[in-house]
Amino acid sequence: MIIGIAGQMRTGKSTLAQMLMREMFADRTVQIKSFAEELRKEVAEAIFSHKQKHIAHFLFAEKETENKSAIRPLLQAFGQAKRDLVDEDYWVDALVRNRIPTDVLIIDDVRHKNEADWVLANGGILIRLHAQTNVLYDRGAQPERLAHYSETAMQTPSDLETEYPHRVLSLDTSGMSPLGMFKRLKPFLLEMIGDDE
Repeated sequence: MIIGIAGQMRTGKSTLAQMLMREMFADRTVQIKSFAEELRKEVAEAIFSHKQKHIAHFLFAEKETENKSAIRPLLQAFGQAKRDLVDEDYWVDALVRNRIPTDVLIIDDVRHKNEADWVLANGGILIRLHAQTNVLYDRGAQPERLAHYSETAMQTPSDLETEYPHRVLSLDTSGMSPLGMFKRLKPFLLEMIGDDE
């Protein structure tokens, strides 16, 4: 089973992924991945090219923790450049190459239509999270970051979303706790899991 979670920054994607893993799939093998994992590795290796890869990854993660708002534009620019100059599916292919077989794969950062289509084409479920703009600001989102293409690319449905609307759920997370999100989604997911088995 594949579950893709789409939404702008601060809508609760990673929080929901963790909640699903703990509360819904505790008895299954689960992997939470993001399309940005390989992106972070490649950027780390480019910036700290004089270091061994594992050290470069550690140093970059440390810098990102210290100042995420400074690192995000770099990740966005590098990620989009690979999509534009190499292949639109560059990051999808990277995720597929590095995926470990598990019962459930949760992708917590679906940001582009081709990524949503990959989830759905592989029999997955797409959860679209959104929140009111003022709520996103209250949660720490910055206007200039919300305006970036990677934050706006999913404003309209992808091709396969229109073909498989029964495999897509949209949820407004404004004013919701992680537990509230989970409770809203649980009936839908139970129904979809039943369809898969």
